[in-house]
Amino acid sequence: RNAQSAENRAMTLQLDPPELGRVEIQMHFTKDKSVKAHMIFEKPETMMMLQRDAQALERALQEIGLDAGGNDLSFE
Repeated sequence: RNAQSAENRAMTLQLDPPELGRVEIQMHFTKDKSVKAHMIFEKPETMMMLQRDAQALERALQEIGLDAGGNDLSFE
């Protein structure tokens, strides 16, 4: 919903699954429905797991109408 009404706005989500450590996701949306996501991980193994599944994450974003192709997902 935020992406549909956002114009150059950012949204920050913080997830806290105990076994995966803390994960912070900052998503920046533009009016042309593209999204850039920057993810910060507490545990390196969690980062590597999500990097391996980056294509699935991009497809999930595309399925809801957002374009996250190319280098629009960053992992730290």
